[in-house]
Amino acid sequence: MVIYQDYLFWRLIENLVIQKHFRLVNLSSDHHEVWLEPANRKDFQLIRLKRFDIDWSNWIAQDLDASLSTFESIRKQSYKPSLNILNVYISTYEPVDEWRHIVQRPLTKGRTALKTIFIDKEHKTEGIVSLEEALSVSFATLLNHLEFYHVDQMDYEQLNRIKHTVVTFANQQIRQEREIFERGKPFFTYIFLGVQMFMFLVLELFGGSTNTNTLIFFGAKVNELIYQGEWWRLITPIFLHIGFLHLLMNSFALYYIGTTVEKMYGSWRFLFIYLFAGIIGSFLSFVFSPAISAGASGSIFGLFGSLLLLGIMKPNLFFRTIGPNILIVIAINLALGFTIPNVDNAGHIGGLMGGFIAALIVQLPKMSRLFLRLVGVILSIGLVYGLFYYSFYLGS
Repeated sequence: MVIYQDYLFWRLIENLVIQKHFRLVNLSSDHHEVWLEPANRKDFQLIRLKRFDIDWSNWIAQDLDASLSTFESIRKQSYKPSLNILNVYISTYEPVDEWRHIVQRPLTKGRTALKTIFIDKEHKTEGIVSLEEALSVSFATLLNHLEFYHVDQMDYEQLNRIKHTVVTFANQQIRQEREIFERGKPFFTYIFLGVQMFMFLVLELFGGSTNTNTLIFFGAKVNELIYQGEWWRLITPIFLHIGFLHLLMNSFALYYIGTTVEKMYGSWRFLFIYLFAGIIGSFLSFVFSPAISAGASGSIFGLFGSLLLLGIMKPNLFFRTIGPNILIVIAINLALGFTIPNVDNAGHIGGLMGGFIAALIVQLPKMSRLFLRLVGVILSIGLVYGLFYYSFYLGS
């Protein structure tokens, strides 16, 4: 027959994962330890539930010390500034010796803090209430169910069905998250790579990619010519590069970030994001930089900007996966743009803005929100009008 606390352990997990939308991060091989991530980050970034019949307090002290070391190591590897863990023991009985002083206060190691809640059969209601307060959730339905449920009527087959339901639901969540990053296949990424390499060869054959006259002839951004009506110079610079190193750096960036974005958004959404970001980058460069310029950097920054939409739609997933790296890369590149001379930072910033706005308009597949799309349309109209007004009525 099933032990009461086994049933309570898995009912709590089922409630948190399926009803409260916590994410199952780790399940031990013996199914006695589970790590959960809250849907909305509040006081705790991770919940550890441990099912173990604890006889002596020294076991608690040893387990807490080992767990703190593990979580502090995880924090360092993931570059988190801090990590707060809620540790929940579910035991049939309390330890026979004095134990409460061990868990009276949160324990810390490095920048990891661990708070413990103890739930035993005799004090299950008090323990679950403490868990409710810590997580800001309600287990009222579960408590009512436990009051009227006779666990001696339950066998292991029924308990395994609860486990299967939880694991199946968690695996479905994982598949759905993976689908976000694997919805499409790169196509236009390779097209743009081919075009910019081809145009580099053309520039080299007709005078050199660093030759000012050659760059102007093939469509580099030249403010005076744009004022004269050559608006196509807001588009053509996207496909031109000044020198082999410039081409090499942008080609590597386009290959890695382009394939990621095109898989997430699909080819046609990617095409709109890439071109819109590149045009806005050229436009902002036209308004704020008098220098002749060319390059796909604005479009590439736009691809980074498009990924920021995931941070709005699914912040937990964003910061758990690509978010930290994306933010670091953006910050480093913008900082370099402000410190290294002859870098068109206006084009970079414009591309970043354009890519984010374009992503708001097209939206991630199967995650569309009408309000955000309207915001994107309004922002795009306002930005383009503002740039026109500034350049021709104020700038001139």
